[in-house]
Amino acid sequence: MIVSAPWAGEDKRSVVDYFVGQIKSRLGEQGLTSLSRIVVIDPQDAAVQALNREIQIEHGRVEVRDSTFFGLTVKHAYIITSQRPQAPAAA
Repeated sequence: MIVSAPWAGEDKRSVVDYFVGQIKSRLGEQGLTSLSRIVVIDPQDAAVQALNREIQIEHGRVEVRDSTFFGLTVKHAYIITSQRPQAPAAA
């Protein structure tokens, strides 16, 4: 699971703990162990921005197989939300 959002901030451990709790409460321990890892990445990361340019979806599901993201080999994944950051409003 890759999490990249402005609200994630610097405390990555808290973000991981939050998602662990949410996954366990909804899918149980087995649902949690089906994930190979949970990674928190800065939304300004060049790879995140490239992904957001390529795939744009909100609360949906794009299936990805046999790909590499952020230097990690991904056999099978779903992208649920991937959006370009909103540009600041002009004053």
